[in-house]
Amino acid sequence: MIDLSLWSSVLNNDLLLKQITMPGSHDATIYDGADFTKTGITKYMVSRNKSITQSGSIAHQCQLGSRFFDVRLKLADGVVRGYHQTAGQGGVGASADKILDDVDDFLRGRASEFVILRISHTSRDTDIVNHVLNHRIANRLYKGTGNVANARIGDLRGKAICIFDAKKFGFKKNRLMKDKASQLSQANGIHAFHKYSAGATYHDGLGVCGCFKGSSSINEVLGNAVQGAEEHACHADDHLFFMYWQQTYGNVEANTKQASIGIKTVKGQPKLTGGTHANTPGMIKLMQQKSALSAAYRPKDMDPALWQSVVTTRGDRMCLPNVISYDFINAKTSEEIVLINDPGTRQYIRRRA
Repeated sequence: MIDLSLWSSVLNNDLLLKQITMPGSHDATIYDGADFTKTGITKYMVSRNKSITQSGSIAHQCQLGSRFFDVRLKLADGVVRGYHQTAGQGGVGASADKILDDVDDFLRGRASEFVILRISHTSRDTDIVNHVLNHRIANRLYKGTGNVANARIGDLRGKAICIFDAKKFGFKKNRLMKDKASQLSQANGIHAFHKYSAGATYHDGLGVCGCFKGSSSINEVLGNAVQGAEEHACHADDHLFFMYWQQTYGNVEANTKQASIGIKTVKGQPKLTGGTHANTPGMIKLMQQKSALSAAYRPKDMDPALWQSVVTTRGDRMCLPNVISYDFINAKTSEEIVLINDPGTRQYIRRRA
């Protein structure tokens, strides 16, 4: 059994962030307990299970191996809190202070670890940048410059890496009112978060690609994951592949934790059963097999020099995700994900592909 609170300690210091795989927490701030409050006119009719996406606090999720946190913030009754809502319906969760306290406390006793906070779906009105800079976590912020995907693991240890939506927190030209100055500053530990775009550069933070088409169907979720992997294999090696391994809509907990009864045939087609937790081992094996095979085949429309560069740097990680973001973080699933970083496991899969 791996000590998931310290799993990064075995990683080579010279590995780059883009060369590892980590568990991530989807809607990390919405967990069961006193920090959660239902909101909207449907709060008396809609079950908590349709809003809650995690079982425990950010600190608990860190202990269970998660290192990449999806954080969405809004002002709720004068307090900046996490939220999971559609048109105001859903719920609000942990406060910004609680989130930052949990990360700071976790890192204080674990110099080998790092935590990435991706702050998106968040308005400047929350004043979250100043909140971070005036919190005690400011002493742990990663202040390296350039593309964070190329950062050495050794340089990230003990750090909180805060990345903010570049479109909302970067410079904004306003035709009718005063321009908004950028709040991004790598020197202060405030990095940009970019969604992948062909030809873009990520000199001020972190770029991420991935395929998201919200669905509660495990077969559709796996299909999107495969599409994201195949697209990533054709990208330049300058960003992270973020896998959305989550079943949205309906009863999130029931969908996610549903046991598998194997493959069933529907209209003559084989279909998975169960939720993302039960199907994680199979998904990982598929990604490892595709990685081994993809390195041998250059896409017709890809520049040969770029392809060779990608193959050389990624090796047997061609289609492997850097972040597997899932709901209801747990030890079993996180350990399955962390073990992707074991080269021996990947070599075995490659031989059998």
